[in-house]
Amino acid sequence: MKAWFCFALAVLCGLLGLLLIPDSVREIGRLFRLSRGGVRVFAQITRIEEESVSTSDDSTDRARYGPYKIVEEATVRYVVADREYQARHRLPEPIHTLHLGDRIPLLVLAEEPSRSYLPGDLPGNWMMAFMIPVILLLAAATFGGTGVLLRDISRGRPGRAR
Repeated sequence: MKAWFCFALAVLCGLLGLLLIPDSVREIGRLFRLSRGGVRVFAQITRIEEESVSTSDDSTDRARYGPYKIVEEATVRYVVADREYQARHRLPEPIHTLHLGDRIPLLVLAEEPSRSYLPGDLPGNWMMAFMIPVILLLAAATFGGTGVLLRDISRGRPGRAR
């Protein structure tokens, strides 16, 4: 691998990581506000659709369900401040336990009521919002360090030992 290629990858990963930081900060702030002051509402299920999704090769889902598992996507309707909203959410397992007309709990922010969250979905959103920029910036540092090492080796300076 050439040093210039490592530097190019470092710049690309660094720029992507820096571009994602504002969105990540906004999402982490939103999730923090949801956990502190989120409004708990109950939404009515108006439609349920079954979807077949692929399971990961190394997951416990693969051993339990095979290569595909059935999940339920629900369209729900909820009211915040006398205004009605509609959203789609994946229903928790096991399937076929919730039916049309049933009510499920959601979390919404008073200042942003059109976005709703199932209480169990919050940890996954937080991890993605936090981890993607961190991974990209670590990759940038790794590629940059590898580029420096390759440049030193190509110039005949294999190490800086004294």
